[in-house]
Amino acid sequence: MTDEDNNNTFENTLARPSLASRVPAFEYAKCVNAWAGHHDYSAFDHSVILGAHPNLELFGLFLNNN
Repeated sequence: MTDEDNNNTFENTLARPSLASRVPAFEYAKCVNAWAGHHDYSAFDHSVILGAHPNLELFGLFLNNN
C-alpha cells in the first residue's frame, strides 16, 4: 500500500471528528499507519479462497465461517 492508496478519508472526515467531540485529545491525534487485509472470496457463498490443495489437482481450499 502506498501513501496515495492510504488517504485516510474515513479517519479524517468521520472517525476523528466524532471522537474529538467526546475526547478533546483526539483533535490532535493523527493516523500514522494503516493496514488492510485483502483476500479473495467466492461470490457464490462468500467463503474465503485459501488456494490450491498441495496434493490434489483441480481441488481448492476454502474457509467458510457461516
